[in-house]
Formats: sequence, C-alpha cells, structure tokens
Amino acid sequence: MTSYLIDIRRAGRSRVFNELEEALIHRALSYKASNLWDKGFETPEGLRRAVARAMRACRSAGIPVREHFKPVYVSDEAEHLVLQDWSLSKFAYLLVLLNAEKEHPLVSRLQVRLIRSFLGDR
Repeated sequence: MTSYLIDIRRAGRSRVFNELEEALIHRALSYKASNLWDKGFETPEGLRRAVARAMRACRSAGIPVREHFKPVYVSDEAEHLVLQDWSLSKFAYLLVLLNAEKEHPLVSRLQVRLIRSFLGDR
C-alpha cells in the first residue's frame, strides 16, 4: 500500500486539513481590490459594487468564489476606521476591473483588448 503524507480518504474534513486547503487556495490571492484606488478607480462603494458583480459572474459561471475572493480588513489609523478590502486572484482582479466604472480608460482598454483577442485581432 502506498504511504502518503495526508491520506484524504482517512483524514475526512478535519480542522487541520481544512486549514491546509484554505492556505493553498489563498496563497494565490496576491492582488488587492484596493489597488484599483491607486489607478484612479472608484469610491469605496463603487469598488464594493464591482467586487459584488464579479463574484456574481463567478457564481453564474460555476466558478468557486472562495478560490478567487477573500475578504480582508485593513485599519486606517488616521481615520480610526477598519475598512474591508478583498484579496483576489489575478482572474478575480481582472474580473473586478471589467466590472468597474466603464468610463475609466483602463477598463475600456481591457474590454477592447479582450474582444480583439477573442476575435483573433491584435
């Protein structure tokens, strides 16, 4: 019989296994939704709407949201606030960008680039 580090057939859904799985999933979430603010995007409410639309798009497409979006909280010491942000995969970051305000030049360029790529144009 083959010996494994963790035999998931026997491990069941133990807390340790769940934590390992979460760590593996979330290590790929190297983007932050708030980074879009640095690019001149959105109000916090507008960014929340873009994230919500991107998450709905994932659900509609059958893509596991938890593999691409993770809520995180950031303290703003100057304003004495705790703000919600999102850790995102590259896929989710681009999906949020596509769901941001359409008037922003970066959003428009991304949309055009995707359509041209889909059509085989460069």
